[in-house]
Amino acid sequence: MMATVGEKLALTDAECVAMEKELYEESIRCLEARLKDLQNGTLDEFVERCKAFELAKTYRIDLAALHRKLLLRNIDELLAFDFQQIDDGFNASLEALQSTAPPNVAQQVEPVAESPHATAVVTDSDDPVRHELKQLELEKHLHFSMDHVNTCLPAATAIQAQLQALRDSLDIVNEKLRHATHLKVHYDADEADTVYAGNVILYVGDAVVLTSEIAQEDFYGSIHAIDESAIHLHLVCGNLVQVTLDSLRDRRCRLRFQDSAKNGPVAVHASPSGRKTNTTPRSKRTVQRKRLVSLI
Repeated sequence: MMATVGEKLALTDAECVAMEKELYEESIRCLEARLKDLQNGTLDEFVERCKAFELAKTYRIDLAALHRKLLLRNIDELLAFDFQQIDDGFNASLEALQSTAPPNVAQQVEPVAESPHATAVVTDSDDPVRHELKQLELEKHLHFSMDHVNTCLPAATAIQAQLQALRDSLDIVNEKLRHATHLKVHYDADEADTVYAGNVILYVGDAVVLTSEIAQEDFYGSIHAIDESAIHLHLVCGNLVQVTLDSLRDRRCRLRFQDSAKNGPVAVHASPSGRKTNTTPRSKRTVQRKRLVSLI
């Protein structure tokens, strides 16, 4: 009796193992079938995703084509508008010339007594034609409409405000420079190409930073040459700048090494304007940068 129950239990375990194996094999066959469908491009999920991607792609392409078409039409309309402005100016000038009667030469010139020895003078000069062409060009310039560029130009009040702000800033800097103490700058004639500026000793080839107190900008470069009156710099932007020793003495500008370790805690003088210096060598060019040569 007990043996029969054991055999039934063993048979049941064997059946469970066989069924589990069959389930695994069926799962593997399903996965292989799905993989084959995916590789062939017939899997339902893959096809649905491809259709959605194709619809999104078609929509974006159509939208970009419409945007391009609108831009091209806008360009054509602007070009046609400019041509129309030129034609209107030319037609107005032509009508002005046609409506104005030329002066009667016979009424302006006094009669000259005929001389028996007088002979007719024939000239081949084209000066009258050139004069008429110049008058026509002048009329075209006078009647040409510039209304389409007025929106791009700054207003007179904005220009005056910018000039006033620049003038006020220059007045503040000049006032602070007048009260600043002079820096001891000495050119060593015995040792060529050497300048002593306070606690800093400058040689040819040193990488320095030029700080302009008037332009309020830092310029990076290297010392190109030194003489008894000025220091010549070659900036990283390619410009050549001449810094006079008098401007260093008056603290209108100052020089320091790009390597902060060479400057030392005493060599860096406080800026009389009290502004922050720019530590980026290739910072964005401003309008004040372009005036450096003239201001120094």
